[in-house]
Amino acid sequence: MTEQLAMVGRADALAALDAVAAPALILVGGEAGIGKTRLVAGMRETGRRLAGRCSPLREPLPLGPVVEALGVAGGFPALRQVLDDAGPATLVIEDLHWADNATWEFLRYLCPRLPPRLRVVVTYRPRETRPVDLAAGAASAVEIDLRPLDKAEAAELAAAHLGVRTVSAAFADRLYELTAGVPFVIEEVVRALPDSTALFGELRPSVALRGSFAERLGRISAQARKVVVAAAVFAVPVEESLLGTPEAVDEALDAGLLVTTSPGRFSTRHALASRAIEDLLSPAERRAVHRSAADALAAVEPAPALRLAHHSREAGRLGDWVRYALAAGEQAYRTGEGDAVVDQLAGALAAPGVARDDRLRLATLLGRVAGHGSRHDVAIKALHGLLTEEFSPVQRGEIRLALAMLLCGQGCDRPAGRHQLTVAAGELAPRPDLAARAMAALAVAGDGTEAVVDRRKWAERALALLDRVEDRGVRTAVRVNHATVLLYAGDPGGRAAAERVLAEPGDPAQLARGAVNFADAAAWLGRPEDARRMLTRARELAGPEKDEYLATVMAGARLRADFAAGDWAGLADRAEAVRVDAWRLPELVAEARLVLGELALAHGDLVTARHELHAVAEVAARDLSMPMLLAARTALARIDPAPLTDLLAAIRKQDLWVWAADVVPLVARCSPHEAGQLLSEFQAGIDGLDAPLAAAAAHLTSGIVHGRENSFVTAVEGYSGLGRRYSALRATEALAESRLRGRDEKTMVRTVAEYTALGASWDAARCAETLRRHGFRLPHRRGRRGYGQALSPREKSVAELAGRGLTNRQIAESLFLSIRTVEAHVASAMRKRGIRDRRLLAGE
Repeated sequence: MTEQLAMVGRADALAALDAVAAPALILVGGEAGIGKTRLVAGMRETGRRLAGRCSPLREPLPLGPVVEALGVAGGFPALRQVLDDAGPATLVIEDLHWADNATWEFLRYLCPRLPPRLRVVVTYRPRETRPVDLAAGAASAVEIDLRPLDKAEAAELAAAHLGVRTVSAAFADRLYELTAGVPFVIEEVVRALPDSTALFGELRPSVALRGSFAERLGRISAQARKVVVAAAVFAVPVEESLLGTPEAVDEALDAGLLVTTSPGRFSTRHALASRAIEDLLSPAERRAVHRSAADALAAVEPAPALRLAHHSREAGRLGDWVRYALAAGEQAYRTGEGDAVVDQLAGALAAPGVARDDRLRLATLLGRVAGHGSRHDVAIKALHGLLTEEFSPVQRGEIRLALAMLLCGQGCDRPAGRHQLTVAAGELAPRPDLAARAMAALAVAGDGTEAVVDRRKWAERALALLDRVEDRGVRTAVRVNHATVLLYAGDPGGRAAAERVLAEPGDPAQLARGAVNFADAAAWLGRPEDARRMLTRARELAGPEKDEYLATVMAGARLRADFAAGDWAGLADRAEAVRVDAWRLPELVAEARLVLGELALAHGDLVTARHELHAVAEVAARDLSMPMLLAARTALARIDPAPLTDLLAAIRKQDLWVWAADVVPLVARCSPHEAGQLLSEFQAGIDGLDAPLAAAAAHLTSGIVHGRENSFVTAVEGYSGLGRRYSALRATEALAESRLRGRDEKTMVRTVAEYTALGASWDAARCAETLRRHGFRLPHRRGRRGYGQALSPREKSVAELAGRGLTNRQIAESLFLSIRTVEAHVASAMRKRGIRDRRLLAGE
């Protein structure tokens, strides 16, 4: 696996290496960590490989790498004779930039006198040595210069290490910023995932990376080192005047420790290099360098508040730190980019000696800013600690409100969040603006215990306070939440309320998030056109400023819509990208995994489906995401039939039958004795509500309960009208099964073909098995051509599952085949593809 990963972006270099025939000298150059060693390790073998590595020791062993490679010592002619006697061979000398004089002299002696069956490969860092003189007398010399990976290649390497098909664009951007495409650094970053928050700023450099920079800094002058340290501390490209003398800058550039980012501006090689270099400083040296950086930046207009907060903190200037952290927080809240400033606000809040008024400002701002990003855990911990301190009831209510909004956001701990909101609503009675925010949040922050009528009461109480509220953001938030409650409950007035909110002037960030809420409700309840329109509106409201959180939420909503519509081409890759990009947002990760699980189920990969869907169900149960829990548990019950009485109990308790479109038909099919009563409850629960998906499901359930063909037909029409191709096919399957009892197989045969065209091989196989049980066989098209060396559709399905590691028994279960048939298909697929390992069948 490691060798395969090393070849990302190196196909041309490896081909050039392999094409060189003996006798030859091959010079492989590139910066530290670029992958020279792995490239050479991957070259094609031509006889013996004799390898040695030069050492950075102060007093290296003369001819050390040559002795290591050959296992003998001696004079130059004698060593050449050993190489001649070795037959076809490749002599590899690694890290020539550290070579001792004797090794250099031996290579100068050897290269003009290469034995006819010998290739000599040397690796080196071009900025530290230029071994071109070795090529002067060589019979053949080739130079290969390894470059950093580009952004796409870096993303491919990271995806391979993570074991996913792809990574998101945001992930790729941040990865490239951290690593500049250097493979070793990419691997260091990826190795830290998912246990660190590497791609969001906290990744600490490894010991190996710090050691590499310590060694390189030790070989430049004190003035050049000072320049590199200053660049590392600034951590962004800066002008030469902020770093040091031109001579020192040039020396750092020549050593490869600085790069020119634009005319007159310089930085370290990549973000992780800055962190590694700063980690090498003593505490006193670090404070001094940060003081200098803060002083230099204080004169810049406009003041870079976040950078000044960082430098002031590291310099030990408490007052400046608080002042700049507040300024950076206000700016971050306006732009919706909260993650970068959360640490500064939380750190300042925890610092001893900060005045109470400043602590209150820091706390409330921290809650608002953290709500825009993914650093909820940092902010929640900081705010929890403040509740025991001496504040007035209203001040404590402000802090409690900030904390509650984070606890409820993204499902961190909704029961705890609702408790804090309820307390805060009472403490904030003298502040109608803040009380309205708390009540509006109670309207949408479900914890699984409240009925929809209770949610509406909180929303209406918040609306009633708006006559006393002037704050534009609060007014927008209250109206957004009121419309959200109506939409999720299927209230007929919900769509109009949402349109009114978006048409009125309001805070753009709040409106953008409102539009995403409206799209989510529309998607769950069966209005795909509304969902797409609201997502477009959210993008417009977000404006040109990049909001990664909003982009990720919208990407997750699109996944579900595309799955329902049957737009499955590339969907698994997009779901993997969202899953990686949203890894700090559990509910969004679950959304991506739900799509991956449902796709795997449709494809017949029951092992993957169970794994993904169980994970989604656990997250949804913990975070009280009722629609997601219903979807995951219902999909699991299709694989392994199980009672869903607890889900029905939760639906009854909250009176949210509009969300029961998946679970009710399945329970009706599996439990005929309670199907009639359940159908009556379902129909009564959605009567008069705006929930077209539930309405289609009610017709399907009616067909199951009463066996009425017209109910099935109406269900198919309903699903089709909503653009839900997969749901329509499953309703068609129910219709076809009812017709089989009248010995009419045509509908089921068409259903098999349509499932197959969609890519739902598991469903197609189930329908084929149903036909067989009723005494019918799928007709073969007359005169169809043979597949030759190409795989038949059935062989492709079997090969894909075998390649994913499923056993023949598991494949047989998934595709409704006999084990003997699976064995035959696996053998045929391996023969046609010319492979001996069934694991290589995947993805062909």
